[in-house]
Amino acid sequence: MERLRYREKQDLVTYSLSTKLFNQYDLKIYDLVPLRSVFVLYTDKGEKILKKIKYDENRIKFIEESLNYISKTFDRVMKFYKNKKGDIYTFWEGEYYCIMDVLEGRECQFSNPLELSITSRSLGQLHKSSLGFTNYCKEKGNSELVKLNSNVGKTIEDFKKALNNTKEFKRRVSNLKYKNDFDNIFMMNVDRHLYQMEKSIEILEHSDFNLLVKEEDKIVICHKDLAYHNIIIKEDQAYFIDFDYSMIDLRVVDLCNLINKAIKSFVFDFTRAEDVLYDYKSENFLETNEIGVLYGLLYFPEDFYSITNNYYNKVKSWDEGVFIDKIKKKCEYFHYREEFLNSFKNKVFCG
Repeated sequence: MERLRYREKQDLVTYSLSTKLFNQYDLKIYDLVPLRSVFVLYTDKGEKILKKIKYDENRIKFIEESLNYISKTFDRVMKFYKNKKGDIYTFWEGEYYCIMDVLEGRECQFSNPLELSITSRSLGQLHKSSLGFTNYCKEKGNSELVKLNSNVGKTIEDFKKALNNTKEFKRRVSNLKYKNDFDNIFMMNVDRHLYQMEKSIEILEHSDFNLLVKEEDKIVICHKDLAYHNIIIKEDQAYFIDFDYSMIDLRVVDLCNLINKAIKSFVFDFTRAEDVLYDYKSENFLETNEIGVLYGLLYFPEDFYSITNNYYNKVKSWDEGVFIDKIKKKCEYFHYREEFLNSFKNKVFCG
């Protein structure tokens, strides 16, 4: 069993485990063990996953509807195990819980070129299967569901908000009489990351971003968290789990997410990004102007902003040492990331 990290233990202790919860399912529970921020259940109907979900019924409904739609033509996604009422969630002790089938297989290893190729092609298939979802919801009278779970056209404004937040962090830290280790690392690195934020916004504003958001065939259900442990490899096929962050958005947003996940542990190896694009396009053709938008998305220093926002806005309650380790790591690969962006511009996007 994988060793639990501190933040995952914090999640697990908030679970309200009770036979009354499990009695709402047609299952006999023999045992349960923790895995990351969920519990694996050993039942009379095989292994299941128990997960406490941190969002409301609107999000639950969106995830259910989107997975049902995708599954019509692409069945390699997570499956919910419904309770006795036929719902995919159970409201218990003021919290929402769901049970899912366990997908047999192994977690994707981005270090394995074959598995990265399988994942990239499968992502193209996943996106194709979600085309038309927005119109499908509107025809069913679910326009509000789309409105509440769509990020189409909002990326530039999101980046501007992140830029302003980072400038505010800098102002606050600059005024501190005593700065801790995190503050000092932040101040040594913030200006070059601010430049990348501004450059990212500039690239997007001069791209066809505002045209793409009007083209239905460029808008899909994006997974938005394509970490290795959310991709299961089985018999040379990729299965996708954990759609907690999924949203309706441009498909290149998901491509950006996958590329960033695949390259950051391998000194931003440009050839990995090339391979992702090649394999994705073998299943789902990309227009040239989409590559221009992808370049702008990749330019944004998401990792740096994420850790600093989590720290200064107290989004995460990690130990101080965890924050310091993370910001050090993210700042150490700045130059590798710069080289990657230059290669991407010169070899993929000649703009």
